[in-house]
Amino acid sequence: FSLSAMYYYRLHIFLCFALLISFSATAQQASQFEKQADAKLSSYAFDEASILYKRAHDVSNDSSFKTRMLEKITQCDNGMQMLSFACEPIVVASKKVPRNSFYQYYSHIEHDRWAKLSSGEIVSFSPDMKTLFFSQDNLGQRDIYTSTKINDTLWSTPTLMGNVFLSSKDEIMPLISFDGEKLYYSSQGLFGMGGYDMFVSEWDENSNSWGEPQNMGFPFSSVGDDFLFSDTPDGNYSIFASNRDCSKDSVIIYVLEFNNTPLKSSLSASQAQRIGALEPQPQQEAKDQSALYDSSTPSNSSLTAYQASLSEYWAIKDSIFSAMQKQNETRRRLSSTVNDADSKLLERKIASSEVQIFELQHRMGQASANLQQAELTLLAQGIVPNSEPKPAKHPISQSPQHSRPDNPFTKIESPKVADLIFEEPQETFDYSFRVLDEAIFAESNELPSGIIYQIQILSSTRPATLKQLKGLSPVFEKKQSPSKYIYCVGRFSKYYEAQTALKTVKKRGFSSAFVVAFNNGKSLSLANARKVEASAANSARFQLVFTDYPDGIPAPILEVIRASCSKDIARRSSDNGEIIYYIAPFDDKNEAEALLAKLLAVGVQGASIETI
Repeated sequence: FSLSAMYYYRLHIFLCFALLISFSATAQQASQFEKQADAKLSSYAFDEASILYKRAHDVSNDSSFKTRMLEKITQCDNGMQMLSFACEPIVVASKKVPRNSFYQYYSHIEHDRWAKLSSGEIVSFSPDMKTLFFSQDNLGQRDIYTSTKINDTLWSTPTLMGNVFLSSKDEIMPLISFDGEKLYYSSQGLFGMGGYDMFVSEWDENSNSWGEPQNMGFPFSSVGDDFLFSDTPDGNYSIFASNRDCSKDSVIIYVLEFNNTPLKSSLSASQAQRIGALEPQPQQEAKDQSALYDSSTPSNSSLTAYQASLSEYWAIKDSIFSAMQKQNETRRRLSSTVNDADSKLLERKIASSEVQIFELQHRMGQASANLQQAELTLLAQGIVPNSEPKPAKHPISQSPQHSRPDNPFTKIESPKVADLIFEEPQETFDYSFRVLDEAIFAESNELPSGIIYQIQILSSTRPATLKQLKGLSPVFEKKQSPSKYIYCVGRFSKYYEAQTALKTVKKRGFSSAFVVAFNNGKSLSLANARKVEASAANSARFQLVFTDYPDGIPAPILEVIRASCSKDIARRSSDNGEIIYYIAPFDDKNEAEALLAKLLAVGVQGASIETI
């Protein structure tokens, strides 16, 4: 028996050792696949990187490693989609600067638009200096906060931007545009190809809120970290920073020629590497691109229509810029005026200019739509339009401000430390169900809208004491008549949550307690409440599916999709190698059907709608 035991002991040790070697070899193989995939990812070969990440995922036995591989596969899918709808901007200049002071090279932004909090956070102000934006740590990740000015010395309690700005990872470096209509920032967790991608959200006057952020696309967003996008005040250039081709302690600031209607097309990995490097182009190269508008160009009615649309767009844009300059000057005068009569006159001028700017912006929206349609018409004829306006018809092109800057990187002073005083946050009542040493009554007996479940614990002819409630919190007191009081605890949006809490309540001595339900504050039977809850949980969502484009979705079709919705587009390979595109999610089937009709009209074959 002793020899047998020794044999099995040695066999056990041998098997454990063999298993350890096997695990080690598997981990090494998975790591090797990941390194190869990372190299492909950095060179924008997303399809090859995706295959290698999948191999790494399949051979690994580490759950956290497999989760990371799935995230990277998603990045590859996103990258392939972004390269199928990318542009090639004209790069004017670039400069490598220290990362910890790169703000100081954004000399086109007025010095008082920046500030530094005592905590070291950089904040940016809106053009009217009444709102500030900054990023700070929130439970282990960075999120975007905003605050509004109350008076000369006090700011409102910083609040998180809306849910559409939140992701599972960091959001950093918010900056509002000079016209106050766009908010730019960078995110690690939203739809992107890796690192920090740049996003833009537009202000919606109708809803009085910021719209859903959109990835700015390649090459503004890359496989590196990209951040702090800004157009120059004159609207001629765009500037942003990236670490895509430098060490972690540095960033490169790029200056690009502004182009509101860039031509977008599908790029190969090699093209993406070249364009993503953002090498400054010699001035002569940019001039050569105006050949499409030379007098020697053959007459073409579509080209003439495109030129007219482009000139109209820039003329309106110039008018908006001029009107906003005048309005900002009037606001500055108003802020320093103490005479009531002068103040009222300036306020009337500001109101009048706001109406004028609103009308111009409406015209620019229509002009932009006309321009996009004219561009699609040219593309259908095989003509690639140049998005730069004809020099002879664009006044900005002839002004000294529009000349290509030879040295745009003038270093300015570090942002001043702002002594900003924020309102103390108001404590909000915690309505979560819990058991305390002493019970707490709810701050308000009003129930939120929708289906809410509570646990009724007792009824009494006289008000209950805290001792009677045995630490259950929060307790809702409802007086049904002069001599009848009903006491409920908690408020739950799910029936199973109330049922789980009911067990705790009964263990506290309330053996006859039971669950009750309400809909918009009114009593409802449990059966009906659960039906409403199940109906909401089972409400269908939809996705639009189509195939037949292995080399990427053609630009005209992408234009139709982007003009119709802001849904994500995912690309997947089926088991037989077929490329399938998914546009999702749609909560409203009518919206999906409307897009389907448009795609069928432009020649997309085999598109269909599926229930998710």
